[in-house]
Amino acid sequence: MYIKNSIIILIILFHFLSSDSFAKIDVIYVSHKYLMGDNDSKNDARKLCFIETKRKLVEKTGVFIESETILKNYQITKDEIRTYSAALLKIEVVKEEIQFVGESIALVMVIKAEVDSDKMINDLIKIQKDKSLKEKIKNQQTQIEQLEQKIKNLQDQLGFTSSDKVINLRKERNVIFQEIDKLEKIKFEITSKTQSAIEKIVAGMTIKDVIEIVGEPRARSECLGKEFLNYGEIWVWFVDGTVKGYIPIKDWNGSCYPYWSYKKFKK
Repeated sequence: MYIKNSIIILIILFHFLSSDSFAKIDVIYVSHKYLMGDNDSKNDARKLCFIETKRKLVEKTGVFIESETILKNYQITKDEIRTYSAALLKIEVVKEEIQFVGESIALVMVIKAEVDSDKMINDLIKIQKDKSLKEKIKNQQTQIEQLEQKIKNLQDQLGFTSSDKVINLRKERNVIFQEIDKLEKIKFEITSKTQSAIEKIVAGMTIKDVIEIVGEPRARSECLGKEFLNYGEIWVWFVDGTVKGYIPIKDWNGSCYPYWSYKKFKK
């Protein structure tokens, strides 16, 4: 009896000490000191400092992740690792203080990001495989980089412009700050096409509804008036233009009669 109970306890412990429990989370910290200009408010300095601190954090995370050999197998370049990481990282400001540097005022900022290496690598691979998502992320980051370059150009002008032009330049800078903020709020939660389809598709949806919510299918099939869309490990089955259910890919043989193995979506 003692041995039997011990085995049961070990099984329970193994269940709770699963791979998720051993997930290695690395916390990456980065700091930056921004010297405030004559035409910077504290809020301006905060935003300008954050842009540079974030750039350093993305760079540091990229170096941390790109050493993984598995990424080379998927031909993910260093630039792509940094681009994708910038869209995935959830950044937190942990410290912010004003310092005096000679006669100048500086704002010092410390930010951090918690990085689950295994999850990050899996997400990078999923992005690389998903052409649509890859383009969305690259477009987003390109827009952010272009806006940040505009900010730098405006900063150069503010340092040498006459006082009558300062107000307009600061207004223009604030508009760009707002555009960057909107783009920065878009963080991509990466899920597999299969998981996304099962979670989001509801019985009775039309083909148009499904594509709008889950995205373009990997493949399509049609047989005797019935349509099928492939999302990863499942084929979504439509009857009379609306969702009937889905067939696991292991049961799919391309025939017109996969009815015995279909599963229902939630209603």
